[in-house]
Amino acid sequence: MTQVERRGSARNAPCWWGSGEKAKHCHDTPVTKTTRTLRADIKWGITRALGFALAASIWVAGIYSLDPQGWAEANANIGLNVGQIVLVYVVIAVIAGAFVGLLRPATKLRIGAFGVGACMGCLVYGAVSIAMGDPFWSMGKFGWIAILILGTVVGGTSGLISWYRHRRSNPRT
Repeated sequence: MTQVERRGSARNAPCWWGSGEKAKHCHDTPVTKTTRTLRADIKWGITRALGFALAASIWVAGIYSLDPQGWAEANANIGLNVGQIVLVYVVIAVIAGAFVGLLRPATKLRIGAFGVGACMGCLVYGAVSIAMGDPFWSMGKFGWIAILILGTVVGGTSGLISWYRHRRSNPRT
C-alpha cells in the first residue's frame, strides 16, 4: 500500500467518521488555502462595480432610445447628455469598486459585509445624485438623510446577500 500525501491541519489525525475503506481516504483530498492580494481584491471590486455600471448604462440608454425628445426636456437642468451620464457611472464604478476591493478583507464577517455595503451604497447614491444635477447637500437635511437611509438599506442588504452567497458556495472560507 502506498502512502498518500496529506495536507492541511489534520495531517496525521484519524478520521472522525467511518471506518475501513472510507477512513483510509478521508485525508486524500489536498486542502489548499488561496491567498488573495490587495491588487486582486481591487481588481475584483472594480470588475463587479463595472458590471453594475454597465447595467445602469443600458437602462439609461434604453430610456433615452424610447423618447429622445422627452429625455432632453426632462434632463435639461442636468446639463449632461447620455454619453456623459454613462461616463459618470463608469467613474463612480471605478472609485467605488476600488474602495470595495480595499475593504474586501472586512467582508469575511457578516457585520463587515454589511458595513462595506452600506458605505459603498452611500457613496454611490451620493455620486448619482451629483450626476443627476441635484446634489444631496442642496436638498438640506432631507438629502443627507435620504442618502444615508438608501445607501445603508440597499448597500448593506447587498453586502449581506453577497456574504450569504459566498458562504453558501464556499462554506469553509
